[in-house]
Amino acid sequence: MTVSFLVLLLSALAPLLAAGASVPIITNPSSPANGQVTLQLDEMWRVGGIDDEDTVLGQVVRIVGDASGNIYVLDAQLQQAFVYDETGELQHTLFGPGEGPGEVRRACDLTLMSDGSVAAVNRFPGGLVMVSPEGVPAGSLELSVPGRGFSSAVYRGGNLVVAETANVPNDDGTHIVQSILGSLQPDGERNAIYLQSNRHVDYQNDFVF
Repeated sequence: MTVSFLVLLLSALAPLLAAGASVPIITNPSSPANGQVTLQLDEMWRVGGIDDEDTVLGQVVRIVGDASGNIYVLDAQLQQAFVYDETGELQHTLFGPGEGPGEVRRACDLTLMSDGSVAAVNRFPGGLVMVSPEGVPAGSLELSVPGRGFSSAVYRGGNLVVAETANVPNDDGTHIVQSILGSLQPDGERNAIYLQSNRHVDYQNDFVF
């Protein structure tokens, strides 16, 4: 949840940073500035559950909506996305497990691209698989540096922000676990790094089984 929030925040700020504009400073006190507000949510529709025998959902990891009111529900267990209209009617599914065009193996997130295509985020090796809203394969994006994985990605305002991980071995048998939050170019080259942490891990001595 924290990583997803940071991805959304930085994707919104990235165009300002690139343009050299001043970044607003936001103060977030411990108590709400305008007091507590209680919102009453009204259910519009639902799918799955014991009352819906026609819909079987495994592990839902991301739900996104487009400007047309369509809702995309990514199921990481089934490795496909369900597409619903604004009334909750199932239109079709996207992706599916496999190695062919428009298929995925380790999809863990979903984002909408500027050309209207739907991108599934592949955990490892890190990359994106794109299809049209109707399911037609629309290409893919892979990291220019192999051996790295994605845990989340979001596209906003012409900027693709990804949460990236890597396990880098050292000569002494230990490893450096890297966590990077940054943006990528369409060819997979890194555009910028916003946050990075390196953690030293000794798998032989740091863990007890």
